Amino acid sequence: MILLINLISFFLDGILSLFMSKDSIFLPLFTVLSLIEVYPLLKNKRKLIIIGIIMGFLYDIVYTQTLFMNTIIYFFVSLTIIEAFKFFSYNSFNSLILSFFMIVLYRILSYTFFFILNDVKLNLSLLFKSIYSSLLLNLIYSILFNFVYFKLKVQDKKPDKYIHK
Repeated sequence: MILLINLISFFLDGILSLFMSKDSIFLPLFTVLSLIEVYPLLKNKRKLIIIGIIMGFLYDIVYTQTLFMNTIIYFFVSLTIIEAFKFFSYNSFNSLILSFFMIVLYRILSYTFFFILNDVKLNLSLLFKSIYSSLLLNLIYSILFNFVYFKLKVQDKKPDKYIHK
């Protein structure tokens, strides 16, 4: 299930990126959010770091031309998710709030990498545009994922009415 969630998110990032322009207000970051979504499914929460590093590396190889940039960013995002859920329980609301902060963190970290490594001029309006362009679509994704996740979780707890004892 963990692999499936990550792969679906990863491929959705790529598919939607084909149809969205870079100036769109719908920039997908589903792979980043998939790290939040798989967190409750992990028995060993530290495995999220390994998953984050692998997903970041794959993202670097397949979608960007910045080898190891996303690997490092996903590592920090994974650590932040683990630390956040030490203080908050996993539920729809907390997942949505954390999704918001992970989108902002991802955009700030990626902009910082470009600023430091690629000699890009500091342009805060460009940073804010990348943040708000990522929020709507990704928060909708998070809401839909949590709706399905908690719906399936509730159905799992219901006794099977067709089993006769």
